[in-house]
Amino acid sequence: MREIVVVGHDLGSKNYGWAVVRGRLNKSQISLHVIENGMLLNPIQQLKRRKQLDRHLQKYLEECQSHISQHKAEFLIAERFQSRGLRGLTVELVGLMLGALWWDLELPKQLVAAVTWKNEIKKWGVDLDKVYKKSRTQRHQVDAMFLAIYAIIKILKAPRQKLKLGHLIKDLESTSKARLINRRR
Repeated sequence: MREIVVVGHDLGSKNYGWAVVRGRLNKSQISLHVIENGMLLNPIQQLKRRKQLDRHLQKYLEECQSHISQHKAEFLIAERFQSRGLRGLTVELVGLMLGALWWDLELPKQLVAAVTWKNEIKKWGVDLDKVYKKSRTQRHQVDAMFLAIYAIIKILKAPRQKLKLGHLIKDLESTSKARLINRRR
């Protein structure tokens, strides 16, 4: 049996989801468990005041590091930010946060385009729009979870199979550090 714990980051200057997921591969069968997830409390939101930026950057990195060290994560995956239209400050803020993650955190990491991981997850039978509607978490938390799952699939070289979406959604909701959304099911 092989196992890995991965942290997924879906970055944004205001809405920034993260998820810690454990993956196990036993005789070609993959099992996935969401350990913890939420919306980042300290994303970088401004670039103007140097001293304030330094403090915010420190808080940001401490929060990211706490998710890694608390759960002994072995890998970090983050979505590359690709703006649709002009996004000025958001592009700069996300670029700064990605650069800080890569510079500061000492574990293997990967950047991946949204289209890459979403297409792979779709091949595993996942309809993201349905998951977004069913989950009482923020979309960014769902994306962070699937980013981590994408990395787990690749690292463990898991053969394609149907994911247990009901189980993953329950895990995501029960381990969320962010307030759940009240949705009718």
